Formats: sequence, structure tokens, C-alpha cells
Amino acid sequence: MAFKDLRQYISALEEQGKLRRVTKEVDWNLEAGAITRLVYEKGLPSPLFENVKDYPGYRILGAPISTFGKLAIAMGLSSETSTKELIDIYLQRKDKLIKPVIVDKSQAPCKDNIDIGDEVDLLKFPAPMLHDGDGGRYLCTWQVNVTKDPDTGQVNWGCYRGMVTTQNTLTGSVSPAKDIGSHFQKYRANKAPMPFAIAIGPEPVSGFIAGARVSSKLYEA
Repeated sequence: MAFKDLRQYISALEEQGKLRRVTKEVDWNLEAGAITRLVYEKGLPSPLFENVKDYPGYRILGAPISTFGKLAIAMGLSSETSTKELIDIYLQRKDKLIKPVIVDKSQAPCKDNIDIGDEVDLLKFPAPMLHDGDGGRYLCTWQVNVTKDPDTGQVNWGCYRGMVTTQNTLTGSVSPAKDIGSHFQKYRANKAPMPFAIAIGPEPVSGFIAGARVSSKLYEA
């Protein structure tokens, strides 16, 4: 991985002119989503909204990997890497698996801030209302959903949208056609709860791989 976490990636985007800080107040209700959509359509720098209405101290990053140039940066390459070169390098790396390095939990970015039990409050985060007509505000649109097949032990990474419904509840689709749904069906058949984790805002390659097709025989980490 070229970056330890999302913060390092954001810095790299900014250094290469691929990120724009937006200090003017932006409304989480449709405005942030509309601006981000325009960024995708026009191939513009990723917006980092630093002044979100109703959420002082919180930020929203839009369009983190919206161009091939940004994907190249995420992979540790030059933003000028051609699309063909990018595809060739991806296919080469895909066939050269690297065993993950296990780090102590004290070094894990996900342990920087911990809320447990009644401390959990998903409503404190500036989840945007992205589209007019959406059922609610989506906190999960670029993340890694981690589940484990109870029969084979295979761990799957997926990217499935999650909508905030209450202070401590996210709602999302668990389609049987997807790995997360296949795993859930097995747990439900055994009348057992399904353990899972959601990593929101991971380093960029993790988010990319979560949405890529990978053999079900592989431990995706």
C-alpha cells in the first residue's frame, strides 16, 4: 500500500493538485452531493468540505477516486500514468499476492476514537443527503464491509451502501446475490448473529478492492 491511511492520501492529492479545500459553508442536504456529482462528471479535483452546515469540526471528502489519475496516485503511481499502463499494472499486482502485515491495535487508525454502548451516536457525523428522493442520509458510500463465511472461513470485503436510520442503526441491502448476503443466509440458517465490521474512509486501495471482483477462494485482506 502506498498510504497508511486516508489522511496521507488526502495530503498526496493536495500536493498533486487533485484536491480542493472548500471553506465556504456547504449544506449536507443535497448541496454536498450535487457538487460531488459535478466533480465526477467534469473530472475535477476532489472537494474536501471543511465547513459543513450544522456540523462544526467535521469534514466531508467527495469523489476520492473519481479519475484514473487519482486511482494512479492511490496505487503509488504518477497521476500521469496512462489508462492502459494502469490496467496492466493492476493486473500484474492482482496476480502477485502479498501477505498482510498484522500490526498491534495500538497503531491502528480505527482505534484513535472509541465509542461503546450508549456512547455510540451515528447522528453526530455529517452523513449527506445525496439525492432528492433518497430514503435517508448515507454514511456508507465508500467503505469496506467485512464479513466471514461461517463454513469456509473466507473473509470478504465488499462495498455496500449504509443509510443512517437511528442513533445506533445503519440500514443497507443484504442481497443473496452478493457475498455479504450469501454469508448472512448461512448465519440465519443456523440462527446465529453474523459478525461484521465496517471501515469507513479507509486508505484508498482498500476501498477500491472492496468494490472489485475477487475470487471467492481468496482472503481479501
